[in-house]
Amino acid sequence: MSKGWCTYTVSDKEFYIDDDHPYDFNDGKGPQTWWALRPTFVQVPAPTWAKVKEFIIKVCKQSGKCDKDVASWERKTQAIDKQLGEKAQ
Repeated sequence: MSKGWCTYTVSDKEFYIDDDHPYDFNDGKGPQTWWALRPTFVQVPAPTWAKVKEFIIKVCKQSGKCDKDVASWERKTQAIDKQLGEKAQ
């Protein structure tokens, strides 16, 4: 595996990364490929990650302590659904 679609858990940041499109985390190391960064990623299949996000949204709504972030989580889940749909085609 040498490429991936990356998404942050809470923020709305998402990006593709591969050998031709390295990503710069502004950590002083410069742009890096997916292969170089893979030890820093939590890698799960997209459907599993979508279930984790659903759980986070559920708990957040139940607690009532993170309302300002729930909308971005819901948008992120929609983005994952879109990615899964594109993969299925």
